[in-house]
Amino acid sequence: MRASSVVSRIGRREAVTRVGGRALRSVTGAAGCGARRRRRTRRATAADPYVGRGAGFTVNINGNTATAEGFDAQRQWARDYWSALAPFHTSVYVNFLMEEGDARVRQAYGEAKYERLRALKRRYDPGNVFRLNQNIRPD
Repeated sequence: MRASSVVSRIGRREAVTRVGGRALRSVTGAAGCGARRRRRTRRATAADPYVGRGAGFTVNINGNTATAEGFDAQRQWARDYWSALAPFHTSVYVNFLMEEGDARVRQAYGEAKYERLRALKRRYDPGNVFRLNQNIRPD
């Protein structure tokens, strides 16, 4: 189980409580919380390939288990962790997504960019041959 989000406006105290506190509750799970470099957090423009450049942090949560026996607990841990950060979500980084559905892919690009990419997909890949990534369907 993996969850990812781009968050902003989270203070140090909240980061320790929400991020650090949740991470310590799992023996095998992992969470990365990376501060984004200033160059990437510049003001967003319509030409940017993805949304969320103004956010200060990228959070990537991974529930890991050595056997199938621990999967349910790790999945719940990752979901709870992700939900605790929900008030701070601004977007999602497309390369961190798993099979989370079209709505999350749309969120990664923003509506205008998603529609522009969809138009390109209709033109260059109308048969949806290249679909094994975070797919943007041509139809």
